[in-house]
Amino acid sequence: MFKKAVKPFTFTWPYTHNWNAKLTGDFDQWTRSLQMNRQADGSWSLTLDLDSTRDWDFKFEIDGEWQYDSAQPFHYSRIKTINNFVLGGPLGPEDFDEYENEDGTFTYLEPKPRTLVYFNWPYPNKLVHVTGKFDGWRRSVPMNKLEDGTWELGVNIDPTREWDYKFDVDGEWTYDSAKPYHLSLIGSTNNYREATTFEEAVEETKKRGLRDEVKVEL
Repeated sequence: MFKKAVKPFTFTWPYTHNWNAKLTGDFDQWTRSLQMNRQADGSWSLTLDLDSTRDWDFKFEIDGEWQYDSAQPFHYSRIKTINNFVLGGPLGPEDFDEYENEDGTFTYLEPKPRTLVYFNWPYPNKLVHVTGKFDGWRRSVPMNKLEDGTWELGVNIDPTREWDYKFDVDGEWTYDSAKPYHLSLIGSTNNYREATTFEEAVEETKKRGLRDEVKVEL
């Protein structure tokens, strides 16, 4: 059967004087939803099965306060917060599938084809980002304002899978109720793009005239 290239990542808060610790990051859309487990020595730990081909930003909620651990790798995020991070492999998410053979070994398939998939925000706001599974929910992809005041962006991703996404509009998370949307597994409301064939996505790009200014490589 097909399965993602996942592996266990163990996150730790090694300090023993706190009464509660939660983990949050790209993997739970920064909802502070993951309760860590207290260890016998008083430290805190949690193991998650995550995509091993991408990087993960994370922080902790310690006794109700956002924290990062300066003893672990950290950096400034694109929105200027200080986050811890773990590094994945050199490939981006969703680049490869594995096929599990009967003897338990794995055969790597060819990289999935990518083409431009277009997202739009049809309202005249000051600044709009589109964010989703394709950028790890980092709000890292600024959209381009068109002449009519609306916003659009073509993102180079696999069109044959469904993509959850949202918008950061003038600094606020939101979704477009005029587009398909649903509740995610963690209870947030996301827009989603239904899967299409590769050929359908290419045809849509041709109709739009291959506007260079809206291409984004992830």
